Amino acid sequence: MPPKRKRNAEATQQEEASQTRKRQTRSVTKRIAQGQDETLPIPPPPTKPRQSTKSKTPNSKGPKSKATKRQEATPIPSQPSQSTPGVLSLTHPTLKNPVHAELYAPNQQPSASNSNPSPTLIFTHGAGGDLSTPAIVHFRTGYTSQLPILLFKGSMNLPSRVKGFSAALSYLDSHSSSSSQKGGRRVLGGRSMGSRAAIMTALDTISNAGNDKDKKRAAKDVDLVLVSYPLISPKGETRDQPLLDLPGTANVLFIIGSRDSMCPTERLMELREKMLARSWLVVVEGLDHGMHGKQEEMLGTSSGEVAAKWVRDKKVELLEIEEEYPVKVSEGTYRLDGED
Repeated sequence: MPPKRKRNAEATQQEEASQTRKRQTRSVTKRIAQGQDETLPIPPPPTKPRQSTKSKTPNSKGPKSKATKRQEATPIPSQPSQSTPGVLSLTHPTLKNPVHAELYAPNQQPSASNSNPSPTLIFTHGAGGDLSTPAIVHFRTGYTSQLPILLFKGSMNLPSRVKGFSAALSYLDSHSSSSSQKGGRRVLGGRSMGSRAAIMTALDTISNAGNDKDKKRAAKDVDLVLVSYPLISPKGETRDQPLLDLPGTANVLFIIGSRDSMCPTERLMELREKMLARSWLVVVEGLDHGMHGKQEEMLGTSSGEVAAKWVRDKKVELLEIEEEYPVKVSEGTYRLDGED
């Protein structure tokens, strides 16, 4: 019997040791689950941002369409002057984004006896410039000494620049003081690439006029002021076809620098002889394609003055131009230089 009790004692000790190990295991597991064991930390759950219980007030106006936003982005300038423009944001159904524009009033107000005031010139810059480019500023200063001008900024995309002209035309039509000026005489212009866009806009205006009678009237009502027209492309191609497509009732004023490699005077003279449209040429002595050179500010300003005189009266005013800048090259061609 004694050996049997000894075996029972050993079994009892083993059972107690097993229960002790189980209690220790449960204790450790409990501490881990509670995050109390330093060797096995459990990260706290991510905190969710508190949501406001305040109810949102519904917008009674509803979401605005892109067209509505673009339409509201067009301000009306207040009293623009020669030095301080009316800043505009032009919109048009063909445009994805509004176009920045500046409207300058003339320094000289039209006389009361002038019953047919000159329209506003719509003008844009070249491919590598903007409205602050010196050539643009100098031309604008001279032009606005007599007539108003609307400058707009565009991208290097030619079709997009044409859309900018369409937006400017729509703006002027919608803000004309009289119904007779709406859809009337157009004066379009630009520098370098901008002059190409002006020609394309004129051709589109004529082609969209309707019947032949309307097309002829539209062509007669289009004047083009082309500064530094890039007749020769960087690849050596001649950009003459758009000018040859202009009808005989259109009026074109070319203003180029005598050192403009992209529009050599001789090549332009040959093109003018082939053009159906009536054309005039002003050569600015010593300036290149960017209208850079000696006395560029004075000459650039003078070219703007000449353009304004041409727009006002293509016959009488050219005689005054000849007296003020007396070097006449040929019929309809005048030179501007810095000589007294």
